[in-house]
Amino acid sequence: MAAFTGFSARTLTRAAVVVQAAESEPEKYAPFVAEMDESKSAHGVYRKLMVAMKAAGIEKEPPPMPRGPFRVLVVDPPWSYDRANDPKYDCASPYPDMSIDQIMSLPVPKLAHDDSILWLWTTNTHIDHAHNIVGIGDSQRKPS
Repeated sequence: MAAFTGFSARTLTRAAVVVQAAESEPEKYAPFVAEMDESKSAHGVYRKLMVAMKAAGIEKEPPPMPRGPFRVLVVDPPWSYDRANDPKYDCASPYPDMSIDQIMSLPVPKLAHDDSILWLWTTNTHIDHAHNIVGIGDSQRKPS
């Protein structure tokens, strides 16, 4: 145990979870161990592992889509953020993200009633994409 001096129990537990996942499914999760070794951090890699495992679960059994048409739609798409420069992934999303093209291809128009309202969650980073998704991009906005 002397080799692990200075690591918290939480860090050791997270590192063990990453190693256990890699041992159970090496083709999927072995790269996480290599990344953990390279970054000298279990925290970010553990978070990435949790997202990958959630994504695998979603891919196995996607939930059925609701049927419409709906008069009110609330959409909180999993926007993608570039976290490549954060080796610990402290700000990483706890869920799998989607590209702008994937978000734009969601069947929201098919689910919407002709007279409906859309509440689309976004952040400042993606505000222009959000405007384009709902059809009020720069060319369609009225001057203020």
